[in-house]
Amino acid sequence: MITNNEEISFYCKAPIGATVNVSLAGKTFTLNPKVTKTNSKEIYATEYTLTTKWDTLTGTPSVVDLGAPIYSMNFQGKSYSVQAPASVKIAMANAPFVAIVKEDYTDSYKNPYGNDGAHFLLNKGMTDYITGIYGSYFRLSSGIWVKKESVTTSEMSLNNGISSIEYQQNRDFLGENTSDAILFNMPMNVVSFATFDGKMLKVTFAQTQTTSGVALPTMSFVSNVTYKTENNMTSYEINFVNPKELSGYSLQKVTSGYKLVLDKKFKAYSKSSQLPLMGTVIMIDPGHGGKDSGAIGLLGALKPEKTVVLDIASRLKDNLESLGAKVVMTRVGDQYVTLQERLKQFKESQADLFISIHGDSLEETRNLSNVKGFTTYYKDSIAKSFADCIQSNVTSLLGRTGRGVKNMNFYVVRGTWAPSILLETGFMPNPEEFQILVDPNEQERLAKNLTDSIVQYFSN
Repeated sequence: MITNNEEISFYCKAPIGATVNVSLAGKTFTLNPKVTKTNSKEIYATEYTLTTKWDTLTGTPSVVDLGAPIYSMNFQGKSYSVQAPASVKIAMANAPFVAIVKEDYTDSYKNPYGNDGAHFLLNKGMTDYITGIYGSYFRLSSGIWVKKESVTTSEMSLNNGISSIEYQQNRDFLGENTSDAILFNMPMNVVSFATFDGKMLKVTFAQTQTTSGVALPTMSFVSNVTYKTENNMTSYEINFVNPKELSGYSLQKVTSGYKLVLDKKFKAYSKSSQLPLMGTVIMIDPGHGGKDSGAIGLLGALKPEKTVVLDIASRLKDNLESLGAKVVMTRVGDQYVTLQERLKQFKESQADLFISIHGDSLEETRNLSNVKGFTTYYKDSIAKSFADCIQSNVTSLLGRTGRGVKNMNFYVVRGTWAPSILLETGFMPNPEEFQILVDPNEQERLAKNLTDSIVQYFSN
């Protein structure tokens, strides 16, 4: 399925030298061969393709079924034809064919392949028009793709509008402003998502109209908000007095619409204080576990990655708790925990930080002694400064080889509600690094360094 004015691509394979046509809804087109001549007496196939636009459809918005294309070929005086396995459908603007998300924490994608990893997380009940179908994926009017199995379909029209906007501020028992929230009041549960580029946060609502601006209180850490509606999608662009104050954001479904929560960065007490992390919640995620052993080191199954990272995580937990932090672990023993469960735990814990601890692997064909180093990964811009702080301190103060801070779409660091990072603490197959990773004294040094880095991050 495609939308009005979108190109249709036809494709087939046929012998070199053949004439290939395709017929659809009373129209016939000639396809172009990739290879036109061959000196061989043997019969070889080549690709025949054509990309064209269909006439713009008008009238009541609907999904128009043009039927299945019929490919015909004339080769060496003989004619053949075959019908394509699927119909071509054109969805007119606002055609009443929608996808409804089945469950919370549903993945969306940038393309109909999923090879770039998951994109936005969608919540149960989110609805948007379907504008394309490719294999096992639906394309939505908001431009994202979802797996067919993740949604139900229905025939309905979407007529959503933001009726009013409320700005809220939350304070702790000391009167400190801990977070702001913007409540967008609207009747429908449309597909919505938010993105942050390190300076500006943008929240977008599919199939939504608005004339409502955002009135800011005098003490807000938001400096200004602008909005616009294009192609029935409304977006609000939010700028901050100091973007570094923002430590997390999330778009939450509430009874009256959507609430965009903007969390302010926790402020540590003086470094001389005995409990500088009092009031924080930190989630530690020891990678792998149970049936998933992770990377194998020099001792094989006696000391795999899942065991080593749990040792490091437990020491980090003790160090953080000694400074007043509340620490939540995704696993405390040798349990198998799915990536989806880890991310859900992170969201529900309301943690201020998420740290996933791993040991790196290496192909057997590589020189096991030459590849080494500590790497910090993050996905969302909200975590970039935290990742920089960790990587800098580990490499400079512990003397570890640094492989840099890298932006990667790992599943467990997709959360935007707080900075989340994944640490590759060293290469398990490397003899030198394996000795460091399993040494209790080195594990303690790393745990202490990470703890000091967290205090530093919250103090800046």
